Amino acid sequence: MKPVSPDVRARLCRARFASAFSLVEVTLAVAVTATVAMTLLGLLPAGLDGMRQSANTAAHARILQTLAGQAQMNTWQEITSSGYASRTYAFDYQGGELESLDSAQVTYLARARVQNAPPLPGSTATNPRLRLLCIEVVTGSSPADFGTPRCNTYATQIAQMDDTP
Repeated sequence: MKPVSPDVRARLCRARFASAFSLVEVTLAVAVTATVAMTLLGLLPAGLDGMRQSANTAAHARILQTLAGQAQMNTWQEITSSGYASRTYAFDYQGGELESLDSAQVTYLARARVQNAPPLPGSTATNPRLRLLCIEVVTGSSPADFGTPRCNTYATQIAQMDDTP
């Protein structure tokens, strides 16, 4: 093996030190990384809030679909009777119907009421085969929240299907 001369050894050491980062470069890299991290952390609550609203909207849609489907499957007398309108339905956090209002999983409460539908556009009389189904959905497990700002009301029209000519 050939011995390395002192000049070559000095050049190799200088090249090795020249390839390292200086203190200023490291400080700038940490500052840029911290700025980006703080910006992303600042956006986190807004993203979580949007995700919560999206889940709430999806659960409300499932609840509306369930109650409107039940109304369309019942006879006209059943949905116009007072028993249908006085019932309170319980739902879990995903909008799945629960059997009991006393369940620990109750996240949403809903109730439906049936009214005469308003006249259709271009008509002055109401259609006797149409009804307006109003569904109220409350986040929480207290029936006292119906009628408060926490209550969302949705309306859809349903048609009489059990006695068509």
